[in-house]
Amino acid sequence: MLSIWTHHIKDPQHKEKYEQEIKHSVTSFTNRLRQILKDMDASLDGQETSVKAYDSPNWHYRQADTNGYRRCIKKILNITDLDQKDPYERPDSTTDKREHSGSAV
Repeated sequence: MLSIWTHHIKDPQHKEKYEQEIKHSVTSFTNRLRQILKDMDASLDGQETSVKAYDSPNWHYRQADTNGYRRCIKKILNITDLDQKDPYERPDSTTDKREHSGSAV
């Protein structure tokens, strides 16, 4: 889960509990939301490849708008993927680093 969901919580135990609550309570909602967003993104493909898109003298502004819209969809899809690990999250400080090094002490 990305830290954006829990960065407001300072207590590690409360943070863990909150993560579990989110995962269990919003699964069906986020699954449906993600499918809606993917459908919206797929519908943009037809608009981008349509020859009619170039009939407008401002087609490049429309393309820029579509790119921004698609970027927003991807950002929301990323945030709502609750199974992913945050690449910026620090390792748990309570874990003994010697366990992960593979070398005997």
